Amino acid sequence: MSISSARVTSDGVTEAARRDDFPQLADDVIYLDNAGSSLHTEQQIRRFSEDIINNLYANPHSSNHASGARCGDVIEQARLDVMRKFNVTSRDHVIFTSGATAACQLVAEVFDGNFVYLQDNHTSVVGMRESMTSRCGRVYCLSVDRVQSADPFCLDDYDVIEISGAGGGNRRHLFAYPAQSNFSGVKYPLEWVGQVQTGSAKFKQKLPGGSDDGGDDEFYVFLDVASYVSTSPFNFAESRADFACLSFYKLFGFPTGLGVLIVSERAAAKLMTPPGARKYFGGGSVDAYLSNRDFHRPATTLHARYERGTINYYDVIALKHGFESLTRVAGSMLDIQLATFRLTQALYREMTSLRHYNDTRLAVVYAHTGFERAQRQGPIVTFNLRDSRSRFVGCNDVIRLATSHKIELRAGCFCNVGACVAMLGIDADVMEALYQDGHRCGGERDVIDGRPVGAVRASLGYFSTPGDVTRFVAFLRDCFVEKEEKLAREVEEEEVGMVTIKKIVLFPVKSCRGMEVDEWVLRHEGGLEMDRKWMLIDEHGVCMTLKRHRQLSRIQPHVSASTLRLSAPGHGSVALDLSAAGHGQEAPREVKICGDRVRVHPCNDVTVDSWLSRVIECPVQLVQIHEDGGERRSLVNQAQYLAVTEPSLRALRDAIDDATTDDGDVMTNDEQSLAARFRCNLVLTSSRPFAEEQWTHLRIDDVTGFEVTGNCRRCDVICVDPRDGSRRKEMLKILKSLPPPVGTGGAATRNSFGVYLRLSSESDIRLKVGSEVAVVL
Repeated sequence: MSISSARVTSDGVTEAARRDDFPQLADDVIYLDNAGSSLHTEQQIRRFSEDIINNLYANPHSSNHASGARCGDVIEQARLDVMRKFNVTSRDHVIFTSGATAACQLVAEVFDGNFVYLQDNHTSVVGMRESMTSRCGRVYCLSVDRVQSADPFCLDDYDVIEISGAGGGNRRHLFAYPAQSNFSGVKYPLEWVGQVQTGSAKFKQKLPGGSDDGGDDEFYVFLDVASYVSTSPFNFAESRADFACLSFYKLFGFPTGLGVLIVSERAAAKLMTPPGARKYFGGGSVDAYLSNRDFHRPATTLHARYERGTINYYDVIALKHGFESLTRVAGSMLDIQLATFRLTQALYREMTSLRHYNDTRLAVVYAHTGFERAQRQGPIVTFNLRDSRSRFVGCNDVIRLATSHKIELRAGCFCNVGACVAMLGIDADVMEALYQDGHRCGGERDVIDGRPVGAVRASLGYFSTPGDVTRFVAFLRDCFVEKEEKLAREVEEEEVGMVTIKKIVLFPVKSCRGMEVDEWVLRHEGGLEMDRKWMLIDEHGVCMTLKRHRQLSRIQPHVSASTLRLSAPGHGSVALDLSAAGHGQEAPREVKICGDRVRVHPCNDVTVDSWLSRVIECPVQLVQIHEDGGERRSLVNQAQYLAVTEPSLRALRDAIDDATTDDGDVMTNDEQSLAARFRCNLVLTSSRPFAEEQWTHLRIDDVTGFEVTGNCRRCDVICVDPRDGSRRKEMLKILKSLPPPVGTGGAATRNSFGVYLRLSSESDIRLKVGSEVAVVL
């Protein structure tokens, strides 16, 4: 291996180099989502910023003045740089797009023929079929359902599934597949390109009307290299592909809005200039046209014809700095390929060696290889975890626990449902039924009837180090490997009877401390009076949450009919006059909360905003939910009320008392601080822990009560101690050690604590501490 810099070793960048070049990882973050996006370096952004600050770049279409002409020259030089990086000959073409997805869409719009694609393809490639079906007639999928027992690197072993049978008679075909699967990291043979183009690939015989000699059939190949090029050298000329697409943020993190479609001379001559074709044209894509006559002449060059409108020239300018930074930090693409493969191979071997006390393997890895060769396997390990009884751990639960340890992973199907369904062995009918029922890729439902419907992906990049692998494996070992047999503790059935309300807590300002009261009004249209009525937004207008801003735990609100008073240790207090807040000032604005659009209006109190900004240590603004906020009446995330029982809090306290932190400290939490940590509105009595998870209703009287709508699944916000804002990553791990909830679909571990309630009442009611309510199972 030729290492071009002392900052690079055969195992990747050095720890010292990463500290210097990637300050975004300075807080001990382990970033294992390179397949989602690579990372930019600090110097890369600085040099790009200096470039556009110190040089005047104007619209390249304004080529009659100096800055426009210079910008056009820089764009064309960047095009040549891309051609050199990927060995695109002068006879071929590079078209700048907004990304790989736009490149897919462009080909789908202009290709006239049938479409054949591998099941293991990114969503953006599979989506090409929608544009091509109505125009081209036939669409086929090469299924990998039998790949586990067949050779995934042999096209002849794939089944052909007809997706759309409309039309027919077209002898031109486009075959699309990924050079590297973004799901499993498998690298499919580039030799397939020649096999398909020459007709030697036998799958064409399985197409309706197919024959051994192929007749007059023409096959073209679309190669998705977006995942491949992030860590592997790609030679377009040697691949012989007709089309290739990629996004540059996959290589070096920035720019995020630029990609290319590479088109071969062969494809350009026959496909991109069809006679009589009528395609949309925009600024710069035509050399001449008349608006009062049906006449236009397309641009002479192919790239100008399809780079419609003004190109994103600042992003194109950024390419130079991205390529330079990548080479400076990590050497050549061959260096990157070998270094990332060595790390991934080590990760795979360490993960597959992890076993529980009874020799049950912890990780189920989804792969077509044994991670023996960099030519067949990219730096991706996709997996699920099992407990000692071989029950699957939900992929979302792995992500939550990893997040609390500052480990960045991805869960779901990663925009590749085809590979996910095939490799996890999910029946397509079952998956379609789940989607019809509202399930989505990356959704909360991750284990159904004991089977996973998503996975976890760890992917490494040019910035990865051996320390990342070591710490990630240690995380899996410490948090998921069972060292000894645990007594099976089942949640017993609760007896029907009465429970008592021990505590009522409202949270006037979202993510700040709670306010305990003896009695309070419950609004029939939603929630405790004044609960989550206010929140803080940052300078971008984004809702601030305790998960990202632990300083919010410093703020203690107290609300009355006329005043919202805020206090914080060392900062005194400030008061908001509710009679005047927000009157006659800015118009309402919309913010996003858990995917919902909510109307809020600023309180417009400069004194309050200034005080809050000092406490939070960044610019913030206090806003209030608008009276016409739509269906929402408060700023809660999921439900009107969150309840937990005292025995459940004691069970968690006992588990905490038995635990120690990773640095050897003993953790202590009383029940009161635990209730605050889990942000409960109601604390109730009960005869045993977790009995609330079996309740269906709580009756206050014959017509009024609460409906239990589900368990509250927890994220790493519970790692934040409400007393001082300190963070203890062990909390999710401790929660996981408690008995799993009843009826969780076969999930192996607990990920919830407390239950959601919804009030069933036609009028407002008052609730008091000490009141008794009836339990309905």
